[in-house]
Amino acid sequence: WGGRIRPLTGFSDFTIELGAEEIHGSNSVFYSLVAASGAAFADDDLSDYAELDGALQSSDTFESDPDVIQMRGLIDTLDEYAGADISAQAYANVNELPERVQHFFNAELANERGTSLDRIGMAGLQEEATLWASGEDNFMLKSQSVLSIFETAFAEILPKISLNTPITEINWGGSNVVLTAENGDTFQADRVIITSSIKVLQDDLIGFTPSLPATTIQGINRIGMDRGMKVILKFSSRFWPDDTGSIFTSGFVPEYWATGAGGRSAENNVLTGLICGAKAEALHLLDFDLVPTLLQELAALYDGQATALYIDHHV
Repeated sequence: WGGRIRPLTGFSDFTIELGAEEIHGSNSVFYSLVAASGAAFADDDLSDYAELDGALQSSDTFESDPDVIQMRGLIDTLDEYAGADISAQAYANVNELPERVQHFFNAELANERGTSLDRIGMAGLQEEATLWASGEDNFMLKSQSVLSIFETAFAEILPKISLNTPITEINWGGSNVVLTAENGDTFQADRVIITSSIKVLQDDLIGFTPSLPATTIQGINRIGMDRGMKVILKFSSRFWPDDTGSIFTSGFVPEYWATGAGGRSAENNVLTGLICGAKAEALHLLDFDLVPTLLQELAALYDGQATALYIDHHV
């Protein structure tokens, strides 16, 4: 159980999230579930750093940069967009967003949503910005995994889950819904909620009788599911400022964050990189050169310390 939630233990002195990590907004069932558990949130009094013109600048500096101000304006007014459904990359070009901040724009807008600027549409971004009601603050757990919250809240349900039983057929044409598993077992129910990845449906890994409505199939096929990865890097000691939150770079990794910041780790010597879309595809092809390449990029920003202090990684 857990789906997109999976903790990594034993890598450092705190639990690292390999999947979903942040709670986006306080006005949500998810946040309420965590709050009701009594779990502590990590401190959020942190500073971000962004690579501009080949060097890192702190948020105290880059937030007053005219190009960053323009970029922030494009993001803050997404709900006002009323033009054609062009890509976010085309939107940046139309607005003549300078090249020196386009990697930052990609990190904040597209990579955050699991893709690249040229693969996400303005109509969808506008609709999301308009309908979003969960709040703008993000939260991370301080001393336990997200999975542990669910394991406590749903303790009575977990023993009823049939693991390693992929469903391959769903017959929903009769008075009951009949599910057939890969091993031939069948299950009957009044209703079925399907929570598989959109990619499972797009690849027709589940057959439906009768077929799903044409409009439903069309909707499924219009939803993007791009490549993505997390790279967790461990160092013998921290070489970034103690108050570091996120680090935005122009290299393969649009955004790193200091994974142990905010009191999550006594050592605070781990960085997590989130890479999605085209950059994830390119990085994946590097295979054994993946981590050395990222270390070299970090070393260029931190006076060679990344390569000198590197200990371990998890991809």
